[in-house]
Amino acid sequence: MKHKIYYPLIMSIVLFLTGCVADETVVVEVDTREKILNKWNILVIDEIDPSGQRYQSTIYKDAVEKNKIFITNFHGLGGTDVFAYVSGKTITLPEQTTAKNKVVGTGIISSTYTEINWNYTVDEGNGPMVATAVFKSDLPVKK
Repeated sequence: MKHKIYYPLIMSIVLFLTGCVADETVVVEVDTREKILNKWNILVIDEIDPSGQRYQSTIYKDAVEKNKIFITNFHGLGGTDVFAYVSGKTITLPEQTTAKNKVVGTGIISSTYTEINWNYTVDEGNGPMVATAVFKSDLPVKK
């Protein structure tokens, strides 16, 4: 008689356990752009001023393309903003002309999202010049 009582109980437990399906892993896509939308203090080192120039720039995102950003005052040129594309922690600045200045390059975002290291070429009308820049969220601006 005891076997008749335990059998339905054991079968219920077995059916319950085998009927469970592991939860699917949900991958949340992080928009790196959200972490770099900011006003940045910039230090640029180039062939004209190897001691460095300081200025400010702002990064804001494109409303339509999900990996596109705009950067104000890139290389301290002012005028029209440049555009770039973010993929992971890499920013690609495709060749473009803004206010008669050609720019092209790449930026690498730090793991803390507080620094972007740039290597790029700029042509202000006197031929191409190689430059590096560090965008920092905490770099003081020269007054």
